[in-house]
Amino acid sequence: MKIHIKISLLFLFLFLSSNINSQSQFELSLGGAAEDRGHSIIYTSDGGYAIAGITFNNGAINFDFYIVKLNADGAIQWSRTVGGLWREEAFQIIQTRDQGYAIVGYTHPLGQGTDEDMYLVKLDSEGTFQWHKSIGGFDVGERNRDFAYSLTETNDGGFALAGYTWAPLYYLRLIMVKLNENGEYEWSKVFGSTGGNIYIGRSIIQTSDNGYAIAGYTRISNVENFYILKLDESGNFEWNTSVGGQLEERAYSIVQTSDGGYVIAGETLSYSFGGLNQNMYIVKLNHAGVLQWTRVVGGFRKERAYEVKQSLDGGFIVVGHTTSHISLSANRVYVVKLNPDGELMWSKTVGGDWSESANSVAVTNDGGFATVGFTLSFGTTPSISNMYVIKFDSVGNTCENSAEFMSQTSTGGNTSTLSPGSHQLQINILEPTPMLSSGGNVNSLCKLVGTGNHHNEAPTFYKLSQNYPNPFNPVTLIKYDIPMSGDVKLSVFDIRGIEVSTLVNSRQEAGSYSIEFNGSNLPSGVYFYELRVDGFVNVMRMVLLK
Repeated sequence: MKIHIKISLLFLFLFLSSNINSQSQFELSLGGAAEDRGHSIIYTSDGGYAIAGITFNNGAINFDFYIVKLNADGAIQWSRTVGGLWREEAFQIIQTRDQGYAIVGYTHPLGQGTDEDMYLVKLDSEGTFQWHKSIGGFDVGERNRDFAYSLTETNDGGFALAGYTWAPLYYLRLIMVKLNENGEYEWSKVFGSTGGNIYIGRSIIQTSDNGYAIAGYTRISNVENFYILKLDESGNFEWNTSVGGQLEERAYSIVQTSDGGYVIAGETLSYSFGGLNQNMYIVKLNHAGVLQWTRVVGGFRKERAYEVKQSLDGGFIVVGHTTSHISLSANRVYVVKLNPDGELMWSKTVGGDWSESANSVAVTNDGGFATVGFTLSFGTTPSISNMYVIKFDSVGNTCENSAEFMSQTSTGGNTSTLSPGSHQLQINILEPTPMLSSGGNVNSLCKLVGTGNHHNEAPTFYKLSQNYPNPFNPVTLIKYDIPMSGDVKLSVFDIRGIEVSTLVNSRQEAGSYSIEFNGSNLPSGVYFYELRVDGFVNVMRMVLLK
């Protein structure tokens, strides 16, 4: 397929720029009289949010997966409870290329209280259950634990999961499992060394070279350090890096940066202030795993970083919790902004009289971000946790309950390479009978209405906006408005007019939408993206600059 536009229009497109409108700021709690917690939040292609975590409400038996879809203003569009007779816990959600959702965590598939398997659930765009898989080893009479903390959708439409496996033969080893688009097993790799050492995988991404990077931590001779493992597309070892000191460092999140390197976030005790409590620890590596900078952030008590994302300005948003704030309650949400060189720009705390934490962050196309975690201060029942969702603006302000925090910073960290053994693990795939339910209550704590079009209000005309950022490397956001429902196709073409990616090809309701385009597999150059909705056609120009 080729683009049919006049050359004169191309010059017009060169002068068009983006107009990113601010969105509503809000704080809300989700849940019931029993426990609910949010572990993962993403910014969805329709401008809303999808959240995954756990619930003991809403039809759950023991704890179950809890998936909630919110619109741009924080109102529930749908929710799903998925699980069985024993405990299930969801750690990460992603939006898939078919506009549906994949959620990963663990389950007890055989009704055993001591054996866990990785658990992958697939929903469509409306939250309708499609399929699920339990994934792990099984030895009769022996305890086996297989946890998946993280997943990524792969370039072939499948899924890669990372976590750990614990079997009598392997002890605690890092495990990666590759599945196809239907959740069917393709291959797996286990990494670790002998002698009672521990290797844990907490976060996985697919890299710009089609390989994988996994971050977590090791425990060797009673010393815990960040552990970053780089694999090729087939799961073969390329390099690894251990970062830390002589006490304890744990990594929970990794992102690939616009320069091809990696930023990893977690906690440190070796380089903390006073060495008594952990502080946030953020590490930057280049594309080959060579250390570029480290940053310790926090106060005189305890901080932990659960997730890091690169913001639209090239810096980094890091979220977690702190106990160093002035009220000295158990925890408060802690948000830290670093510039591209890892220097502290600002930090904020949010919370009430009890305890709160942010476990995940999603960057939004207005330059702000949203977090999810738990709250004890603002839930349905005092001292019982509910999901806690906060929408911030670009400088960390929300509608209330937030405060400036004077963080301390320092540096520190040594690197080394390890020699983990690699081997295959026999994997069993099961499909236990799911128990499905829904429900959930929203307690809106505060709200500030943003400017511009809201994603839950129908725009008055068709519009295809300039992508942002532009130029980009390798990820950019494309925004468009449709005033009435229609068959939408959003495609990307190279300079020759050859279609290189189809981002949307489905029927959509009237509204404002945004979608992420990842050009990691394409060379630098000029590209065009085209929006077709029934009889409306518009084309915009963008530049991929690596």
